Amino acid sequence: MKSPWPALIVAVVLVFIGSSMMAAHVRSWRRQQADPTLDESDHNFYRRRYRRRMQISGTFAILGVLIGLGDAVLSRQANHPLAITFYVIGLLSLTGWVMLLGIAEFWSTAARGRVELARARQKRRELERQVIEFKHRHLENNDPERN
Repeated sequence: MKSPWPALIVAVVLVFIGSSMMAAHVRSWRRQQADPTLDESDHNFYRRRYRRRMQISGTFAILGVLIGLGDAVLSRQANHPLAITFYVIGLLSLTGWVMLLGIAEFWSTAARGRVELARARQKRRELERQVIEFKHRHLENNDPERN
């Protein structure tokens, strides 16, 4: 009989990671909800990000539970290949779902970063224009030939 420790260790680590990530996301989400400087688009972005990240974290925890239980239950049912097949397909499906959510999170964050960078560049151009206008006005007001 094989050792149950590897699957148990993986299960505990996944449940711990998923639970820890969920707690961190809840804390972050509460801070963002209380931030009065965020506009509606910021709140929408953070709400969607929170939902994606909670799904990823929850799926990690579910995978941990399934790996722990599956190893304990299915190791005794080696003569039921159909049950083992469905179990493995379920684990692979959940793992694929985590990967898809991770890709969606990456693209969403990258797109948001591009928007924020464009916004910062626009603000910089606006401030540079204001500085130039201020300098011109200051020079015009202090021009000795005009006085």
